[in-house]
Amino acid sequence: MMCLLKKRRIYRRWWKELEIVKILPYVRDRLAEVYYWNLGVYFEPQYSIARKISTKNLYMLSLIDDTYDIYGTLDELTLFTEAIERWNIDASEQLPSYMKIIYCGLLDVYDEFEKDLADENKSFLVNYSIIETKKVVMAYFQEAKWYYDKTKPKMEQYMKNGISTSAYVEIAATSWLGMGKEEQKRGDAPFGVECYMKEYGVTKEEAHIKIRNIIENSWKDLNEEYFKVNGAIIPRGLLMCIINLMRVVEFTYKDEDDYTFFKNNLKDVISRILIDPIIWTDDNQKRKRKN
Repeated sequence: MMCLLKKRRIYRRWWKELEIVKILPYVRDRLAEVYYWNLGVYFEPQYSIARKISTKNLYMLSLIDDTYDIYGTLDELTLFTEAIERWNIDASEQLPSYMKIIYCGLLDVYDEFEKDLADENKSFLVNYSIIETKKVVMAYFQEAKWYYDKTKPKMEQYMKNGISTSAYVEIAATSWLGMGKEEQKRGDAPFGVECYMKEYGVTKEEAHIKIRNIIENSWKDLNEEYFKVNGAIIPRGLLMCIINLMRVVEFTYKDEDDYTFFKNNLKDVISRILIDPIIWTDDNQKRKRKN
């Protein structure tokens, strides 16, 4: 646990050096929540590098998400999307100053990932994460175009694009790298609930029930596929990483968006884990056995 707290301080120092919140006041300041997410995916000491990679990756994705959702103009977002496709420091020259900070910060983080993996000759794996990051940004851009065009897509279109905007595949791909060693008020694109209501002419309550059923069925599919896979072909540790990621996502978003609208419940949970943790000692174990 002391090791985890030390790592948290290192992330905090990195966050302060970025000075993102001072320069970009519109973004969500959620480093503690991001770190907590990744503890939920893998807390084991041997995955410290994987946690560092995932934490920094998810934090940068959050900055980009906020930029597409609530701040960038369509022209600016077009330039940023093109720069992400190029994935080259020279592409930053065409960007507004505030976007350069995000873009250069993202490239710096990925350069760091490559160095972290160089000792095991795994730097090439970072390219898989870059490919998925480009897909996420393209999907963010699609949502931005829907917003500026005042378009509510069909539910099938929304869901297809939502697979990418959820960043689930990108986060999963990135989380494997180090292993082995109020949105409407903020100007976001239409919610899935609204798309479903418009397309099928149902009430908000009926749409919520339908989407909850979709989530429940997705859990069944995920669990079924997990037990189908031959553990000798794909290590269980990699698969459990995906299961844990989905658990953290559902915990954070099940009833409301606790990541964006930071409420006391999530704040208390994070505080109990990272600020006032219960330290498990040999005495604890002895008392448990006596009881």
